[in-house]
Amino acid sequence: MAQTGDILSDNIRWHSSQSIIMTSGMPLNHTCEVKTRPLENKIILDQNGRIGEFTILRYLSTWNDISQVGSITFEVTFGDTSGTVSFERDADGMEIVIDMTSNPSGVKRKIIVDQIITE
Repeated sequence: MAQTGDILSDNIRWHSSQSIIMTSGMPLNHTCEVKTRPLENKIILDQNGRIGEFTILRYLSTWNDISQVGSITFEVTFGDTSGTVSFERDADGMEIVIDMTSNPSGVKRKIIVDQIITE
């Protein structure tokens, strides 16, 4: 999983087989893929063919090498809802947190990353 890449310039696919809806504690045991497309200002969530596309408004930090410990948070919109998508690597592994709780019906989801592919 120690794939190198710059999340601000490279197209990257982040594979997962486990995620948790943090607002309810409900585990989701299905695969998904998050695709970062920074030059197109997009983050795409593919859940078994169900596609959600987030528009990147700006990034709130930098992280130039995803193989190293670090993190970055993107401010995003999904339709009319604003929120954040955060990518973080620590000693325990890699995770993505999608937080759309600015909308009363929005959710916060943690995605545990199994594999990273830089395109």
